[in-house]
Amino acid sequence: MAITNDELLQDLKQFINAKIDGVESRLDAKIDGVESRLDTMEEELQDIKVMQNEILDVVGKDIQEVKTVQHKHDIRITKLEAKAA
Repeated sequence: MAITNDELLQDLKQFINAKIDGVESRLDAKIDGVESRLDTMEEELQDIKVMQNEILDVVGKDIQEVKTVQHKHDIRITKLEAKAA
């Protein structure tokens, strides 16, 4: 029994649709994986930003304390210089 053109065309359509569905499924799975990794990276970036802000706060406080101590020493030195003169 010979296959007619219509049957061949229908078989070809089914084959192409099956291939497209398979490619689409694999692509969807890969996209889901990428989205998941991006979500994880965004969370890690947010954690880094929080740590960065905490570090900047601590460093800023330390610098202010150093400036305060330096200012007090400058005042003492000025007083000692005035007494010595």
